[in-house]
Amino acid sequence: MTDYIIKWILGAILGGVVTFMAWSTKCNLNTFKKYFKKLEDSISHLAKRTDEQIEDMAKDIKELKRGQEDSKKTNVAILHDKLETKIEYHLEEKYCSLHGREVINALYKEFQANGGNGDMDEKVDMVKQLPIRKGE
Repeated sequence: MTDYIIKWILGAILGGVVTFMAWSTKCNLNTFKKYFKKLEDSISHLAKRTDEQIEDMAKDIKELKRGQEDSKKTNVAILHDKLETKIEYHLEEKYCSLHGREVINALYKEFQANGGNGDMDEKVDMVKQLPIRKGE
């Protein structure tokens, strides 16, 4: 009978230990699930915020490119006007100094580098055909 009681007590204790371990494991699993859920939520939030920041940067880059294109167009217009003025002056005078040619060549190179084109080639060539005079 004592053996029976001892087996029963040991069984109850062992059952209690197993139940406690199962409960403890379940608690730990729930704790881990909560932890990983919070971690997943944090990562999702960071990913969403990062995507928003990338979209904002892409918009900024597009605006900067538009601004650069506008500046280029403005530069071409200014260079065109300056070239026209200098070329017309020298064509009317029917001569050009070395300095005048250097200035026209420098303006023309910038004009082309900024995308300028048109009838400016012929006009620059006409100035190059003019006789050179010292001074100016």
